[in-house]
Amino acid sequence: MDSLHSLTRQSESVAHEGQIGLRRGTVRIVPYRPQWAECYREERELLLKILGEEALDIRHIGSTSIVGMPAKPILDILVGVKALATVEAFAGDLNRIGYEDKADGGEPGRRYFVKGAEEQRTHHLNFCELHGLFWTKHILFRDYLETHADAAKQYRELKQALAARFPNDRNAYTNGKQEFVHSILKLAMSEST
Repeated sequence: MDSLHSLTRQSESVAHEGQIGLRRGTVRIVPYRPQWAECYREERELLLKILGEEALDIRHIGSTSIVGMPAKPILDILVGVKALATVEAFAGDLNRIGYEDKADGGEPGRRYFVKGAEEQRTHHLNFCELHGLFWTKHILFRDYLETHADAAKQYRELKQALAARFPNDRNAYTNGKQEFVHSILKLAMSEST
């Protein structure tokens, strides 16, 4: 448990150095930071110590995972499990390292946790069935933007415009991206078949 405590402190120090973190409900897009990849690797190591073999796969998703993409400075992490019911076994351990359980967060097919105080939210942790619909949509979207520069540019411009328009309304910002996200998913799915 000492190594877990040490890793937790290390993860928190990165957030306090300003690499990640954003007040809940606000929208602020910052330029891509290469340090986000290291923050993810450190958090992945911490999660693996807790989840062990229950984590069938762990991926960095969202805009912070795409090199060059401006993003809200919050790490989005996707964990594939055999069944969502397995998450109950380690929910307490996740709480001990700073994660708050948000049930499904309004999205069926996932179990959702957040890390960081409301003034400095640092991580969004999503559990879902490995290769299920929630998993597939997030991986396809990220991968498409990584391999299609024109789509990534459109997404970057859309995010920046929405953030300028809705700096204190995260729901409006998210809703403003939905049509674009759906169109990219449709293209990504057609390419993957």
